[in-house]
Amino acid sequence: MLKDMKQASDLYKKSVELYRQNGTNDTAVQVLEKAAKYTEEVDPLQAAQMYLDAIDIQLAEGKKRQVSEAFRRAAALFLNANKTREAVKALQDHLAVLQEINQLEVAHKNILAIVVVFLKAEDYVAADKAAQDGLSVQRFAMSDEGKAAFDLLEAYDKGDAKGFEAVTKRQVFSFLDNEICKVARNLRVGGSTMGASSTSSQPAPAGRNELFARSTPAPVATPAAPVAPVASAAPIDSEPTEQDADADNEASSLFSPTTAIPTDVAPAAAVQSAPAAPQQEDSNDLL
Repeated sequence: MLKDMKQASDLYKKSVELYRQNGTNDTAVQVLEKAAKYTEEVDPLQAAQMYLDAIDIQLAEGKKRQVSEAFRRAAALFLNANKTREAVKALQDHLAVLQEINQLEVAHKNILAIVVVFLKAEDYVAADKAAQDGLSVQRFAMSDEGKAAFDLLEAYDKGDAKGFEAVTKRQVFSFLDNEICKVARNLRVGGSTMGASSTSSQPAPAGRNELFARSTPAPVATPAAPVAPVASAAPIDSEPTEQDADADNEASSLFSPTTAIPTDVAPAAAVQSAPAAPQQEDSNDLL
């Protein structure tokens, strides 16, 4: 079966090239779309690429109003294959075309679809940016799609599982393409603690404090450092006692020559000779 599909795909591609060479691009587009439908179930990614090839041909000829269905099919096929990036790219390219042809209501649906796909991928930051960028489209902020998009993001950010589910049940989602609607109905907030911080890899406030505490341990030990100097300050500032003076004199006599008395110890010598005067007076009185 796969071998037959590959052969059929090759034949389709050759026929498309021949039609384009002959200038019959409309027929080439029809062949590509038929080939895409034929291969959707067997090789969805190849089918999606065929739709995109058909879109390129039509856009090159300025037929912007005829590409919407091909864009929808390509986005749905990428989404079913879990190719989020490719699905978003198809939706964004379609959005650009819709703005050029001023189909604002369909553009509003596309913006909401992009938000839904990003939330499916648990990329809150990208989903929020898509909604913010959508504000540049006229009347999106006041549309049902705009309100649903921002309410969805708010509930997701707060981790409000019940509120989030209530938003996804709004009727506005039933107006989206079937695959997008299914994704929206199945979206869930992972838990009461899940929100923008978890999806954008930012730590919770408590986690940040804990990280700061671990990364700066030095300030914790600093209060104990001044304790030792405070305890030793008292004996340093106290006045010297007589025992301290005797000890200083003794130390000076050990390190100084015996024949000369330094000037800085002269007061101590005077103190020692002071008691001798009264003894001489007493001896004179006796004589």
